[in-house]
Amino acid sequence: MLIGALMLGAALNIPEIVIREPIPPCIKALRVNRDIPVNLDLSKAKVISFDMICKDLRPFAYFTIYLKCGDTSISHSFSPRQPAGTLEHFDVPIEDFGVGKHKLKNAGSLAKVSRIRFSGWRNNAEDGFADILVKNFAIS
Repeated sequence: MLIGALMLGAALNIPEIVIREPIPPCIKALRVNRDIPVNLDLSKAKVISFDMICKDLRPFAYFTIYLKCGDTSISHSFSPRQPAGTLEHFDVPIEDFGVGKHKLKNAGSLAKVSRIRFSGWRNNAEDGFADILVKNFAIS
């Protein structure tokens, strides 16, 4: 009971994810992304939370956060609801990462998360600049 209470809103030791770079031409890449190596046990997580700010949303159709679990990755795609330049908080239930779809029903698979990838997917072929900050990762 005490361990469960301590997990509520527990901050994760994940560095800020910063993407500040020109968006490559469509012919080279459909997204900008950043990989962060981690060593996480999310087997008891119900919700993963984080904050994101993107100074210009126009170049992006949506964003995806990936969790590398063993030999597979699970992911959740989303679009901000707040205006560009606004810090927005996201609470993503672990089921929204496609846990069942990717046969990760066994919590042991979530016990070995080795990488987080954050991607911003292109909205169009126009040139643009990615200025994205993702921070304050927590689980509950």
